[in-house]
Amino acid sequence: MAICSASNLRLMRLLIGDTNTTDQSFTDADLTLFWVENGRNVYYGAAMAAEMLMALYANEQSVTIGDVSVSPGVESPTVAYANLAKKLRNMGHTRTVAPFAGGISRSAKQTEEQDGDRVEPAFTRDTHEYIVTSPNMDTQDRYPNG
Repeated sequence: MAICSASNLRLMRLLIGDTNTTDQSFTDADLTLFWVENGRNVYYGAAMAAEMLMALYANEQSVTIGDVSVSPGVESPTVAYANLAKKLRNMGHTRTVAPFAGGISRSAKQTEEQDGDRVEPAFTRDTHEYIVTSPNMDTQDRYPNG
């Protein structure tokens, strides 16, 4: 199994609120498994951990003994961890996307241009230019648009 770095484990623990070193919900091996199962993405791994905690608290319900009643409160841990998992998945979507800028390297540009399955660009260097034919002249002049 791959090794999850200490900083990634720490971040996952921070994201799910598992920071009490004397009473941790997950072992490092558990968090590493969640990390690997989710493509080595810290946010997705933390979301999986939150879903596991949600499952743990799913059976929590109100308990009444005599005149004393104990309930999970306004927002039960199940709902809280479900919301947390959703937020962490959104963070995983937005924080792991990298923009692509093609044509920076000459060799990469040539490789792209030689690709037979490549879709031709929808625009060219002359996209914003238009040709004006003068009725009084036999020539065509190119003018930039704007």
